[in-house]
Amino acid sequence: RRQRQMCIRDSMQIALIENLQRENLNPIEEAQGYFELMESFGMTQDEISKTVGRSRSAVANAIRLLNLPEKIRDMLEDGDLTVGHAKALMAFDDEGLMTEAAEKAWGGRLTVRELEKMAQNRDKSDKNKTNERIDSYFKEMEIGLHEALGRKVKVEYGKNKGALILEFYDRDDLSELAKRLTKE
Repeated sequence: RRQRQMCIRDSMQIALIENLQRENLNPIEEAQGYFELMESFGMTQDEISKTVGRSRSAVANAIRLLNLPEKIRDMLEDGDLTVGHAKALMAFDDEGLMTEAAEKAWGGRLTVRELEKMAQNRDKSDKNKTNERIDSYFKEMEIGLHEALGRKVKVEYGKNKGALILEFYDRDDLSELAKRLTKE
């Protein structure tokens, strides 16, 4: 019985991987497939990238799309926004502003560069220069660590101390993360 369950599980994993290698998936379907391989089959982003023939950063960036608000994910899924637009929208800190910008960009009415500029201008008008530099540094670190480690990363900081929060999925994933962080 256990061997049959493992065979069924392996068959499901193979079917999911084959489905991901199809060319006609929308970006959200692709991201959900990668996420499913991580959650259900314990695969790392690196293992997924090697299996499906994509770069690790492409897999990580695809999974990041799942963090977008549902309305924006729907627009991306329907083809109303490109992946480039979605990445530019991630620069907006506020979900309401992000959704508002997505609606303005809907159907190609704004280019990716115009969206990036909107995010930059909005950022500058909302914060003073000092706070902007500090906040953007921590945000860049958060994004860089997220891309490097292939998982949700949260940098919390206060007056004289901070915390780094790393998401992991199970014991094996935590073990792999620890090895990567200690370079063992």
